[in-house]
Order: sequence, then C-alpha cells, then structure tokens
Amino acid sequence: MPRLVIRTMDGPRSEHELDQEVVLGRGVQSSLQIDDTKLSRRHARIAPDVGSWFVEDLGSSNGTYVNGEPCKKLTLAHGDKIAIGHTVVLFKARIEPERAPIQTARRPRRDDLHSTRRASGRRRRRM
Repeated sequence: MPRLVIRTMDGPRSEHELDQEVVLGRGVQSSLQIDDTKLSRRHARIAPDVGSWFVEDLGSSNGTYVNGEPCKKLTLAHGDKIAIGHTVVLFKARIEPERAPIQTARRPRRDDLHSTRRASGRRRRRM
C-alpha cells in the first residue's frame, strides 16, 4: 500500500498509509492537516487513478511542486518529492526491503592489480 512521508520544517517526520484520496492543507477540512503557514487551507490532493496515484494542486496560493517542477496535476511515481509550502511529502509506492549492512573488503594491493603469477610462482609484470 502506498505511503506518504511528511517532513515539515519545524515538526517531526510522520508517515501515512494511502488507502483513499487525501487532501493536504492547513485547514480543518483537510484530511491531512499540516501546520505550515505557507499552505492553503486546501492546498493539494493525492488520489488514486486506474493502477496509479496522482497529485493535483487545488488552486493554492504558493503552488505545488513535484521534484522541483511546478504542477497542476501529475501522476506520481515511487520516490517523487512533493513540495508544498515549507513541507516536503515523499511518495512511496512500494515498501523497500531493509538494506543489508555493507561489508568492507580488503583493498587490493598495487602488485595484485598489475601482475600475474607464472606457473613457477614468480611474478611477471603486465604491460
């Protein structure tokens, strides 16, 4: 199920599952009320479409931006960043698996990169 990760300038990060249309804004009539003075009361909506989701600006004063570009209505893709006022909303269409810890490998020695062993065991220089 898609999720929204909301990051406001002064507040904590929050996550919301999307199972139906949501309206983002600072007004009490918004289904996701965000404390951001740069938002309109009903700033933007995120709604399902056939097999996808879209964001639509609802005539806000300061606009809606997806990945830095202004938009009126746009189909969302996993990882899109929606900027409204001082708030950034990350659209996550899928759940990402936990990342495995990175294992550090021994850095190869210079000789290992530029030489090979002969059958006799002596090193031969590559050109």
